[in-house]
Amino acid sequence: MIEPPRPVRPLTAALAGGALVLLAACGPADPGSGDDAAIRERAAIQPAAPDDGAAPVADTGSSPGAGGAAAMQGFAAADGVLTLSYPTGWTPGDDFDGRALMRGGWRANFDGSPDVPGRGLVSFSRTVDPSDGVGQAVEMLRIGASDDPGARADCATGGLDPAFGARLPDRMIGGRVWHAMQQGDAGMSQAVATTALRTLHRGTCYAVDRISYAIKARDADPTLPAQAAVAAQIDAIVASIALAD
Repeated sequence: MIEPPRPVRPLTAALAGGALVLLAACGPADPGSGDDAAIRERAAIQPAAPDDGAAPVADTGSSPGAGGAAAMQGFAAADGVLTLSYPTGWTPGDDFDGRALMRGGWRANFDGSPDVPGRGLVSFSRTVDPSDGVGQAVEMLRIGASDDPGARADCATGGLDPAFGARLPDRMIGGRVWHAMQQGDAGMSQAVATTALRTLHRGTCYAVDRISYAIKARDADPTLPAQAAVAAQIDAIVASIALAD
């Protein structure tokens, strides 16, 4: 597990507006840019898709078909409990590594405390052309779980720090209540905005971290998928999550 130094900058108002966004990736620092406040203001946060059962629109990285929507396919985690749908052409991964502004592990950790044992279930990650056109960004989803007693005891807030964000209204996903908190930080020409969703189910703490990670020092690449479209697709994955009884 990579554990960069604990962030020291509080989340700004631009990151505290409430949304479902988690972001991950790192890039070179820009020695010519020290305006961290401006980076914070440009950190992209997209709203969560409502859990209304609507069929999500998928982006396979190519042009959509006549209907504008691509196919979705199912995923079942190795724990036999968590299932979801994701766009055909995407690949479920196991990337739970740390980045310059975030620690690695099965759940997001912003308070610097030692994390309890857990396991990553699945991750998704797409490099995108940011909505503001500056540099590049990565839209990511990470889902982990732990049945450790420590994880069960603080499932809703473990690893999360109010100084780096704000509590959000609970969300109903797949018929279950998920506690939500927004976290974020900026520095080194990078910015991270994370919405952490937590629920305790059958003695296991499930963590869904929706991450948007801006890398302003990278060269812009307009051939990358548009950030807003990919963010909506990841939000659709989140909306499809279900935990078997």
